[in-house]
Amino acid sequence: MRFDRDHSLLRWLLPRTASRRLWGLSIHCLHATGRLVTQLSQLLSIVLVFLNCTTVLGQDLRAEKIQGWDFQRQDDQNHDKEPDGWRRRRDRQHPAYIVAKIVPRDRQRAFEAHREQLFAAKVLNAFESGRWDASYVPESIPPAIAHIMDRFVFDNCLEVTMDGGSAEIVSPLFPVDPRFSYSLAAEASCLGLDGHEAWAELQLLDGEERLLESLVTSRIGGTVDWQKLSTSVASNSAKTLRWGRVHLKVAPRDQLLIHGLARFDSIGIHRLPRLSLTTELPEHVALPQQPFAVKCAAMGIRHHSSTVRFELRDHLYNLLDSRSIQLVPTASDVDLTDPSMNMAATAAGALAGASPRPHYVSKSSAKTPSMASANAHSDAANAQSPTYDGTAVWELQLETPGLYRVSVALGDGGQTLDRQMLIGVLEDHPAMEGGPFGWSIHRLDQIVAPEDIPHFVERYGAGWVKFPVWFELADTQLADRLVKMTERLQALGTQCVGRLDQPPSSQRELFGEGNETLPALSLFRDSRAWEPVLEPVLTRMGLKLDWFQIGSDSDHSFQNHAELTELISEIRSRMQTYSQELKLAMCWMWLDIPTSDAGAPWNALHFSAEPELTAAELFRYANESSKLSSKAWVSLNLLDENQYELLDRVRDMTERMVVVKQTGVAAAFVLDPFESSRGLFRPDRSLGELLIPWTNVVAAIGDKNYLGTVDLPGSSQNHAFASNTDAVMLVWNDVPGKEQLHLGSQVTATDVWGRHVPVEQIQLSNGVREQRFQVDQWPIVVRGIDARVVRWRQQFKVELDNLASTIGELQELPLTVVNTLDEPTAGKLALYAESLLGTNAAGMPLQLPKSGRQTIALPLSLRPDASAGKHSLRFDVDTSTTAGALRFSVYRNITLGAGDIEFKWDISRKSEATVELRIELTNNTTEPTSFDCKYFPAGQPYQRFQVLDARPGITLREISLNLSAEDERQGAWIRCEEIGTGRILNYRLAN
Repeated sequence: MRFDRDHSLLRWLLPRTASRRLWGLSIHCLHATGRLVTQLSQLLSIVLVFLNCTTVLGQDLRAEKIQGWDFQRQDDQNHDKEPDGWRRRRDRQHPAYIVAKIVPRDRQRAFEAHREQLFAAKVLNAFESGRWDASYVPESIPPAIAHIMDRFVFDNCLEVTMDGGSAEIVSPLFPVDPRFSYSLAAEASCLGLDGHEAWAELQLLDGEERLLESLVTSRIGGTVDWQKLSTSVASNSAKTLRWGRVHLKVAPRDQLLIHGLARFDSIGIHRLPRLSLTTELPEHVALPQQPFAVKCAAMGIRHHSSTVRFELRDHLYNLLDSRSIQLVPTASDVDLTDPSMNMAATAAGALAGASPRPHYVSKSSAKTPSMASANAHSDAANAQSPTYDGTAVWELQLETPGLYRVSVALGDGGQTLDRQMLIGVLEDHPAMEGGPFGWSIHRLDQIVAPEDIPHFVERYGAGWVKFPVWFELADTQLADRLVKMTERLQALGTQCVGRLDQPPSSQRELFGEGNETLPALSLFRDSRAWEPVLEPVLTRMGLKLDWFQIGSDSDHSFQNHAELTELISEIRSRMQTYSQELKLAMCWMWLDIPTSDAGAPWNALHFSAEPELTAAELFRYANESSKLSSKAWVSLNLLDENQYELLDRVRDMTERMVVVKQTGVAAAFVLDPFESSRGLFRPDRSLGELLIPWTNVVAAIGDKNYLGTVDLPGSSQNHAFASNTDAVMLVWNDVPGKEQLHLGSQVTATDVWGRHVPVEQIQLSNGVREQRFQVDQWPIVVRGIDARVVRWRQQFKVELDNLASTIGELQELPLTVVNTLDEPTAGKLALYAESLLGTNAAGMPLQLPKSGRQTIALPLSLRPDASAGKHSLRFDVDTSTTAGALRFSVYRNITLGAGDIEFKWDISRKSEATVELRIELTNNTTEPTSFDCKYFPAGQPYQRFQVLDARPGITLREISLNLSAEDERQGAWIRCEEIGTGRILNYRLAN
């Protein structure tokens, strides 16, 4: 049988997704030349390379695939069902019995494909021999057929079968270029993986294979069909970047569920041009109206004329300004002669005749065997494809304080690569007193040196600073730097704490083997071991420091020691040789607060918990710790920016800072303020999202005493603080609105970002001057408040919670008034409550001595239709002082009725003439109750209905009423008389 005309079998060799036009054209070319065998093999190889090539030339931002694994034939050339070059991690947590092997995604399809592959080999043999041999069995599948089938028909993956423990499979190293950004994409699925989670990870390493950055995909578990997982784009700009490596991981999340399958496939490493943003502003913080520049450096771009788009946004990502700026080519800052780079060795010829500005980049020739043929065409293209470096500069000048986001994007219309930088604008101010708020510095190194800490404290506020002081014996230079830092901090009024947590590497062998963290109990168990090596530290630092903390901020190893008092007494005795004013601190867990520590040899306990306590929990535990004789220190860890919204993080930080002042905690430490996701700063010293709010809150309340809260007319949460010179109030409300009341004569307001909040001056008809300002979920700082008025409002008491709902009878409202002024005062008190009293006001004179207290009974006459339930009361105080008249209002709430019966009403229209009145009656008594009710529309006859046998708890009823839309708009009131008692409850319904 001859196949010189019938090509249906050859068309079958490619799947429907392949280009059949390309295939048909190739067949016609073969017939035209008459060279069947040789050109068929070459053609199949060219088709394979053409379809496998992932490089897209001529675009700035197309992600270029530089490495990949599909777990097909080329990734398992020794046929052992394990990917070539990959290795397994094997230890106690990663047992060897867990199976990880290459399997087909669809076993039935793979079985059929193997049969079809054999038939395709017979077809190729027919081309070679010119005749059909049905009994032909090849010794091996021809490479051309194998490549096509492997690429388009077989569909293998790497399958990990879990049976407890963890699994980690690691790829071979592959070269990367620090001038580019990198990301990982993969496909994954799982079956019955309920007790584990699976993910992929791209690790970027330096020339010594040390980890520089790790990019992680999302995690999957349970039973999930195939889906794409991807990482973010790497942002590490280290010039030492040399290698990449893929880790496929499966780890337990439930020790009771040990079985399940995880599958990985189509792993690809992509590279893009690298963008970076820099500014010369220290910590990226500017003064208002200070000019500065933001510089964008782009590496690995493909066009001289590329432009970048700068955008300026506020903390809520609202766009404020934008600018497109062309990149100016710059000279190379990468040493192409560095043999460790091994990135451009194949481009030497092209470099000879090139402009000095562009970089020529090709992938390393040191490939794994599985990638060599697949990337041959890609390397050839890249070796001739120049790339450029360029810079663009945006000049800025920001007038308003706050947090800003400067981003830059480089795009081709379809894909974009962007980078973001935070810029802070902060008012210049003298060194602030941080009060109890401080930082615990994790380490001091080249990025954050001892000389830098006083600047950070002076600029951004910290009343306490912990830092490590256990230095190498021979490092006298570091000892001198620590002493100078301590002196500068103490000159700023900052309390310093030397932390003795981990010995230097040269001394670790004296306390134990290995590199694991040593608990404080092990380090300080025997004074004969620790005193000789700590003597130089205590000799130098003991002259400057009073406070020392034993162990790290998370070290609770002392807590359950049976002879703790004796051990700490011994430590204290030995350390007092070097520091006569010694004060010792150690760490403790919140959940096990000591009942008493009277006579204890320590001076402070640093309390912490994981996860961090909420503000309400901190308030409860801090009040318990106040019973101890030692000082209470607390951790003030900030919420993770990767898990919480910015508003939640700002509010949580502010509320816990308020609790610290409220409960009298001695010190509250942000642990590691230079931590990337939970710190005040980034690891590179630039500001984090919470630095500006932290600084503004510390500046507002750090040196002030807590006054308490007052009732505001808009029910906003608030906390007042005062010093000898001024007073402030923090205010926020989950429901945006306005607050209006008298707070002082010179009131100003800013939000936590430092932006001005308008304060409107209002003069009421009675002559009272009040301030009106907008409130929302973000805390604002109100300055210039009158502390005397705050204290008056706090001590003003309405001695009743409920008023009797008897209409037409004179009642008395008992009040307690305290004179918080510094002198005797006389004046009058008036009560305004339109919903309760109508337009009438109740009032009486005031005559109070200095610090005097008076209980008065204010006579009331309720309006006939006063509604049962809660009413707002406004008490106007008009009193005189030697400095002049002082007029302000005090706001309180009171409930009309005993509160044992509560009605709630809701109306919805059913038709043009009828409405449905939905009734919710809450019976807080122990007996059923019944009411006879009358509904009075404005200007219309009343309609009557009853609510009978309402048992304790909530009773729901629905009543149909005849009511037009016009009558509904006029409003109404409902009169409910309790059957059997005659008690009347009135309710007004607004239109």
